[in-house]
Amino acid sequence: MKNRIFSIIPLLLFIIAIALMVLPTSAYLAFADAPEERVNPDDRIIVFYSYFSLNLFGFAKFAPPITACLSVVVALLHCVGFLAKKALRKATLVMSYVCSVLAIISVLSLLRYPLLPSFIALLLIGSTVLCTFEKRVL
Repeated sequence: MKNRIFSIIPLLLFIIAIALMVLPTSAYLAFADAPEERVNPDDRIIVFYSYFSLNLFGFAKFAPPITACLSVVVALLHCVGFLAKKALRKATLVMSYVCSVLAIISVLSLLRYPLLPSFIALLLIGSTVLCTFEKRVL
């Protein structure tokens, strides 16, 4: 029973992070009013998007969409890992590390409104720490 709890908590953290990534206010793009005028950073037009939006990828914010896709892959690896116990744990752990690093890069690219991206990054990092702890305990 104790082994199952260590396996379920990281999966729940990833699912909560994915639910927050789906929100339409989790990432943003800033646009200038006019191209010929020098624009104050406070006068820009801010448009919010989900982490899964390809508009972010098109405007060179690569980290949020890649973080979202990898989070879904890691959640699926966790689910499959319940069936194939030890075969996928190392792959899940490595993908969790990559996802956590990309979440930190996402926070750095979204510094104007960092609350939701920071919370997503904390959830992913917490899940990675629990995966590491699970791997060392079991």
